[in-house]
Amino acid sequence: MSSVQGVVGQQGSFVVMLRAGFWTVRQGLREVERGVRRLRKARSPQATPAELPEGYRRSFTKAADQTLATRVLIIAETSIPQCTKYRIIQKQEAFRRLGLECTWVSWTDAVACLELLQTHSHVIFYRVPAYKAVLELIKEAKRLGLPNWWESDDLIFDADVLRQSRALERLDQSLFDQLLEGADLYRQAMLACDAAIASTVGLAEAMRGAGMRDVRIIENGLDEQTLAVADRTRNRRLYAKDDGIVRIVYGSGTNTHDVDFEQAAPAIAAVLERFPHVSLRLIGPVAVPTALERFRERIDRRPLTDYETYLGLLAECDINIAPLEDFIFNDAKSNIKYLEAAAVGLPSVCSPRAAFRDVVRHGENGFLCSNDAEWQLALAALVTDASKRQQLASAAQQTVLQHYHPARLAESQLAPLVVDRRPAGQLRVLSVNIFYSPRSFGGATVLAENVNRILHEQG
Repeated sequence: MSSVQGVVGQQGSFVVMLRAGFWTVRQGLREVERGVRRLRKARSPQATPAELPEGYRRSFTKAADQTLATRVLIIAETSIPQCTKYRIIQKQEAFRRLGLECTWVSWTDAVACLELLQTHSHVIFYRVPAYKAVLELIKEAKRLGLPNWWESDDLIFDADVLRQSRALERLDQSLFDQLLEGADLYRQAMLACDAAIASTVGLAEAMRGAGMRDVRIIENGLDEQTLAVADRTRNRRLYAKDDGIVRIVYGSGTNTHDVDFEQAAPAIAAVLERFPHVSLRLIGPVAVPTALERFRERIDRRPLTDYETYLGLLAECDINIAPLEDFIFNDAKSNIKYLEAAAVGLPSVCSPRAAFRDVVRHGENGFLCSNDAEWQLALAALVTDASKRQQLASAAQQTVLQHYHPARLAESQLAPLVVDRRPAGQLRVLSVNIFYSPRSFGGATVLAENVNRILHEQG
């Protein structure tokens, strides 16, 4: 967790202990220690609702966003670095642009998740499966009255779609079986929440088809890191010496993109055959298709690397490609490859999948190609015309800065998600005591409860 999360976690534990009614004064520090142990046991993934303290079983009469200042919690799967960047860190930055606090925590830390739920007004469950501990967290969010969303940036909740994927069928059978099992768990977690968040229009449609009525779209976009690195790399391009080589580049984060890369391979082979000064750079674990085997001497292989180095490797090239197989799974994917290339000043040739169709105007700020002939024409046009490359790159950069700038996405897509529903100007009072109902004790406790009740009745 971040330093902010560490502070919130410590404060959250104190708040939870008070609400659960574990503190007793008469038994002193020993009882405090025993109470902490009981609290941890009650918050464990194995705990059932019947085992939870009474404070955890009481319903709230008002939604959290009607009583608490807006603070967003993201309970997330964080094992995929690029997903963490685009769907967690980027969202946290965007909320901060709006002047709102946002905390994120791994779903595997059930204790921290439960603590943080007590002190936030909204919660997003990102790519979490429906294990018992997660379902308990979703249930707790609803008990507290938190507006809650399940979020994904891939079509990972439809087992039938995954079974039809040519890319995934190349995986080890045991891993493939785990993906299918995971699809059902993702679907259950999604349907357990009140609403969902998708990264693309296509993914939102799939979520609605799976039974989610309320689906919001929050796209992947640019962030401060990308903008800063892009500025540096573009400046380096201006002063780089021209060695006469035109470099086509393709980046792959996993080996599941082999099928996608094969969509463009025949056209790339034809261009390499026709233009001896063209080379191909491959970044990440993508296999070299048979059509390109004879050009291995002109293929520059680079390993998967950190994000800033990746953008630098991208910026050293001249033409970016983003091929995707014509398959429903890919129509739900975002257009990150186009955004990153545009940010560092490269034109892109893309497959006409949904997210690319939404942003690319063919021949103006990029190319959309459906078959070998179209891929060859687009690549040849860019290889032979440096001014065309510059024209498309400039138009692409302008497009992404207009639509995907972090300030714009924050205002247009995130702000409507967390509308503050508290009555304007209403006095808010925080009352702190050692005991409260249902653990009332003595006249002082009853007096405090009566004062609170009167304040509440008077609004």
